[in-house]
Amino acid sequence: MTEAIGSSAAAEAARVLAAAQQASQRSTAAGAAAQSAATGRSGNEGDSVTLSGSAQEIVKLRTADGKEVTWISLNDLEVITPQGDRSKAEAAIQQMMADLDIEGDLELSIKLREDGSMAVTSDDPRAAEIEAAINGDPALQKTLRNMHMSSKIAYEIPAMREMFEAIRAAGDKPVSPDLFSTARSARERTEAAAYAFTMAGGILTTAFVDPSGGRFGGVVPEAEPT
Repeated sequence: MTEAIGSSAAAEAARVLAAAQQASQRSTAAGAAAQSAATGRSGNEGDSVTLSGSAQEIVKLRTADGKEVTWISLNDLEVITPQGDRSKAEAAIQQMMADLDIEGDLELSIKLREDGSMAVTSDDPRAAEIEAAINGDPALQKTLRNMHMSSKIAYEIPAMREMFEAIRAAGDKPVSPDLFSTARSARERTEAAAYAFTMAGGILTTAFVDPSGGRFGGVVPEAEPT
């Protein structure tokens, strides 16, 4: 009799516990649904997954020549835009000018050396100090390189597009080598030019400067909305 009572009590306790767990799960699900409806999020944003060693080996990518490509987490990717880089460079150059006690406007040109450093040309008497300051600041170097590359791409893309459209229009007909001359000329012009940064009134603009002094391309501040 005692054993029967004890067994019955244990069964009832298990039933009550199971019911409580089910109620909790329903409540959690309802709360998640309400949050999703209110915020448009599933509630799992920001979750991370840790892969085992064997799983990490499986997802590694290797090129045909055996070189391993390192994966970069999407969370570590940085959105790069010409205007975003312009603003970052503007703030960094303003700080550099303050550190070097440079007042007023400043113009400097950069060219990339083979070792990755930057050669700086400027009429400012502290040109050597400016070059040292830029080469001593990896973040600023990266931003200036990004701006230089963005400007090269922006200048060369129209010529590249014109070339590809002409090739597409030719169809099966032979393509004249002259089709490549415009794109090649655009690339050669940017390669031969210095890349100038002009800080005037606290506003940064950039442009390519060819050997004859002609200015073209570059990044300027976006126009204010009207």
